[in-house]
Amino acid sequence: GFLYLLSHLSQPGPVILVRYRTVCNPGSSYMEFFTDSSCLLPGTDPSVVCNTRQDLTADGQWHTLILDLEKAIPGYDGISCRYFRVDVLNRASAGDCIDVSFIGTFTDTAAAEAYAASLG
Repeated sequence: GFLYLLSHLSQPGPVILVRYRTVCNPGSSYMEFFTDSSCLLPGTDPSVVCNTRQDLTADGQWHTLILDLEKAIPGYDGISCRYFRVDVLNRASAGDCIDVSFIGTFTDTAAAEAYAASLG
């Protein structure tokens, strides 16, 4: 499955925090983050793929994933994006499931880590 976030975010930032828990087979225990090429800085190689894959811990416990898109996607500017998509549990099997309690954006990794610490 996947989620589309179609509108501009109220607090845009290059760092994404996802709070999740999942139980799934090893072949589907990842999230993939996509954005459109409008998020790339002028002059960025047009062949750049605007996505990144992040492995998940699939033990049924709550986990926090923090992702800096400026580091994960070369040329990412994060200001002019038209959409943002998150694919969860690609190639899922019967019984695989995921709960997502929060997806947020932050201006930097330190702010995301501080928020994650407040979640307990």
